[in-house]
Amino acid sequence: MNSCNLRPRAALFVSATLALAMAVGCGSYSSKRPGFAVDGGTSGAPVGGDASTPVLGGNVVLRDGGLLGDGGANAVSVAFDPPSISLTVGNAPQVASYTLRATLADGSVVAVAPQMAIFTRPDLAALTMPVGIPVALKASGHASGDGTLQGIYGAHVATAKLHVSVRLSGVGAGVDPSAPGALDGATTPDPKVSSLLYPYDKTVFPLGVTSPLTMWAAPNAGDAYRLRFEEMGYVCDDYEVIQPPAQMRVAQDCWDWLTSANQGDPIQATLSRWDAATKTAYVSAKEAWSLAHANMQGAVYYWSTLPDDTQDTDAHLSRIHPGTGAKPEVLNNGTCMACHAVSSDGSTLVAVLGDVNTPSPMYPTENTMGSPPGPCAGPNSVCQEDTLGDDRAWFSFDLPNVTLRHQSNMFGGNVALTPDGKYTAFGDVQLFLADTTSGQLFTGTGLDNFALDPGMDGLMMPAFSPDGKHFAAIEGVGLPNDQPSYITLTRGKLVQFDFDEATRAFSNPKVLALASAFPAGESALAYPTFAPDGNSIALHVGDSPTGCENTCDGSETSIGAIYLQSASGTPPVRLTALTDSSMNAADHNVTFEPTFNPVERGGYFWVVVSSERDWGNRIVGMPNNGKKRLWVAAIDAASGAPDPSHPAFFLEGQEEDRLNMRGFWALAACIPTKGGGGCTAGFQCCSGYCDSAQAAGGMCVEIGGTICKAIGDTCMTTSDCCNAPFVQCVGGTCGSKAQ
Repeated sequence: MNSCNLRPRAALFVSATLALAMAVGCGSYSSKRPGFAVDGGTSGAPVGGDASTPVLGGNVVLRDGGLLGDGGANAVSVAFDPPSISLTVGNAPQVASYTLRATLADGSVVAVAPQMAIFTRPDLAALTMPVGIPVALKASGHASGDGTLQGIYGAHVATAKLHVSVRLSGVGAGVDPSAPGALDGATTPDPKVSSLLYPYDKTVFPLGVTSPLTMWAAPNAGDAYRLRFEEMGYVCDDYEVIQPPAQMRVAQDCWDWLTSANQGDPIQATLSRWDAATKTAYVSAKEAWSLAHANMQGAVYYWSTLPDDTQDTDAHLSRIHPGTGAKPEVLNNGTCMACHAVSSDGSTLVAVLGDVNTPSPMYPTENTMGSPPGPCAGPNSVCQEDTLGDDRAWFSFDLPNVTLRHQSNMFGGNVALTPDGKYTAFGDVQLFLADTTSGQLFTGTGLDNFALDPGMDGLMMPAFSPDGKHFAAIEGVGLPNDQPSYITLTRGKLVQFDFDEATRAFSNPKVLALASAFPAGESALAYPTFAPDGNSIALHVGDSPTGCENTCDGSETSIGAIYLQSASGTPPVRLTALTDSSMNAADHNVTFEPTFNPVERGGYFWVVVSSERDWGNRIVGMPNNGKKRLWVAAIDAASGAPDPSHPAFFLEGQEEDRLNMRGFWALAACIPTKGGGGCTAGFQCCSGYCDSAQAAGGMCVEIGGTICKAIGDTCMTTSDCCNAPFVQCVGGTCGSKAQ
């Protein structure tokens, strides 16, 4: 790669349980919730039962003017009225009200306050306090779906169902009052707008990314549009007056809640237009997006330079945290860094630092003559590491603080890290292995003394598999008049090795793909990257190893596509849906430098690529090196499809005005249920559910996260059960005496 004169868990949707105490004191619960255009101070219209029958409160019966402290023992049975409620929550909370009715021994029926109330989906609705008559569940609209209410009184339990659907909307300034209703009822196809520029139809989105910026070609200025994202039980609408270039974004919190609530059905995206001149509403464009139940929050590390910076004097590494408010963070005060790698466990960064003939400002003592031992391997090349004054050594850093671990005095070239960051593979034309912490060089590993095939110049572009058991590199021939550190590979090949970290041995080299297997003129193989399961390798195949030939001049043009090569050696597969996502033919075959996220998430392998395609109407023009930005695509983990890839989406938060390449994804840990707070949506939680009602910030919740166990939960002793001794532990399960 050319920089500084170098070229450069799925969230689980599990039911949650919260026990709320009355007589037995199992804690309290706040109903305060933030919201998307929600009137947090409005309780909403109650729906459900009332308290028209006599009242039996707590552990005391109020009857005929006397007090009867029977603790509920006089009840024969209890039931909720009504047994089921369905709510549709809009921009204000809604309350579902249930009355718990007890049938007494004499046959009379009284309304009672439950001694214990439990709702299985605290992310869906909050029990309002104090729990009394009626029992009220307040749904804010953050989640949709189904939950079960349990009310315990004496030795008996009653259950009721709550189903919540959500329809949230926002109306922007200047929208004609008649436009929203007309747009909601529109059925006529739009004669002027029929498709979106971005996102692409059939894109797969993970959880935790920015609400997609929807873009299209607007025929008029001042028309009103409705952008709707819809799935089973959840609708997000936004109504806006739009001026060209046409762009709309559904509010981030609505996107986060909708995706967290997804039950596996596609998200239907619909754009509708209200023509301001004719007062006519049309349905303009429709797309369907799949959603992976996978949280992809974390950090993406990438290389960036100005497109017209031919000497790459403004090149650096940046990091973004995908999601709401993502912004680039320039690392090490903009110190010149180039080729880099991040370990699979996210603990280590290795990067090549320095400017030719000038030590890096942050590391002025770096060796300007640091070169690995040994001559160049190939007959046709002059080793870049032997160039006088070349000071581009590799450095290692601890993540996430990017603190220096080791300052090498050896030329870095291309670099790769073992999954735990313990060892670094580096070099150019000839590859070496070193200890990442001490810099100790190991020789005779089977890598530095690899026997090239006749006519081959070298081995480069290393990559380790996520399990650390395999290693891949490109063997090939140098390009005349190019920097000798780059191999065009017109006669090249993808080679896989076995790797034993304990003995630091590379063995059993196996050729997986030959340049001759690819289209004529597109035989340069580059940047292999292992899929999370280690059974396949993605690589870029084009007319050159990288779009940065000699320099990263923004006017350079090249072609490239992403292929998937099976480790079994079967023919490579072109990932056409990824490479050619756009309907614009000019944006096809201009995708490069894949890097897999090392972990399968949501049934998909996720790959970061660099592409020169348009991003809707925001980054436009004929494809060239200056338009290279980071994109992400899902690849089926086990579909068996001829092309397992899906259309790519733009990675928002990166530097949009700079050339960006080689993104490495280090996933963030999910928030634990116990001791973890600060969630705003379920995808952030290991359990998959965030109860945002907590006054001190959202809390992740799951089954079993209660002080006492509800009826039906497992137990060891009766004291584990809520409302003991009326509820007892029998056979390892909490149940009432009457059961």
